[in-house]
Amino acid sequence: DTGTFEITATSTILIDAGTTLTLDGGTNGVNFDSSYVYGFEYGSGTVSSSAVTLNTMTGSITSDSSALVASGGSQTITLTNSRITATSMVFVNVKTTCTGGYIVVLSADPGSGSATIVVYNAGQNACGDAYTLGFVVIN
Repeated sequence: DTGTFEITATSTILIDAGTTLTLDGGTNGVNFDSSYVYGFEYGSGTVSSSAVTLNTMTGSITSDSSALVASGGSQTITLTNSRITATSMVFVNVKTTCTGGYIVVLSADPGSGSATIVVYNAGQNACGDAYTLGFVVIN
């Protein structure tokens, strides 16, 4: 079984795998012909007691508005997520910063089933309200 396999359609192609569909492009990866890839799992949640659980590949995290970050202060959030492994890449960005402060992401360290996210308020004032982070998990 070597060579090229090609599927062509003038409308929709449906591939249903029941549980898992694996595309293996070998050392060259999978080529989507410069098209957008969409349809990743998405979830959203709010931090409570420095933690949030979202078992999705992408999502939005809203900080705990009762635990505001002081100017020059940092905050650690544990993202519990069954999609994260110790070798995952977890990318986190600031979607909306807080009023008065300026939140930046310092790190996102993956572990088995979770990631530890550290943010820092680089603003001259304390946060006056919640901020929102976006994340994506790559395995």
